[in-house]
Amino acid sequence: MTDLHNIRIRQNGEGLFVHYHCRFAGSDTVDDVHAAVDRIEAALQRRIPGIKRVVAHAEPVGYQRHEL
Repeated sequence: MTDLHNIRIRQNGEGLFVHYHCRFAGSDTVDDVHAAVDRIEAALQRRIPGIKRVVAHAEPVGYQRHEL
């Protein structure tokens, strides 16, 4: 997993909500990508108190980046 971008962090009464886009190799399986995203979410929640939810949008390398 590479190139984390379009990172957004919002806070409301429930806590912090983190959204980001990232890239993965076209040879990675869907299971590999989901496992990597799950590891990132768990690491963020361990390190930053108050995170309610983490949402990732994974894109294969070579796919045009989404711009906000």
